[in-house]
Amino acid sequence: MFSFFIHQIQCKTTKNQKIIYDALHKNNEPMHTDEIIAKTKLSDSAASESLAMLVISGLIKETGGKYFIH
Repeated sequence: MFSFFIHQIQCKTTKNQKIIYDALHKNNEPMHTDEIIAKTKLSDSAASESLAMLVISGLIKETGGKYFIH
């Protein structure tokens, strides 16, 4: 079942969304938007767009104060 979920993520997300998802997946703590941008080396706008789409799709959650968790 887990491999099926990973396959869905790979098929339905953009490259930037996958980069952010992987960064959050490796971290067990909520990450601030600035930390995500620093780790992924994405632009502010690309990261913000990708984070929004990941939240809308239910793959990540915003925990408040621009912190996100897998």
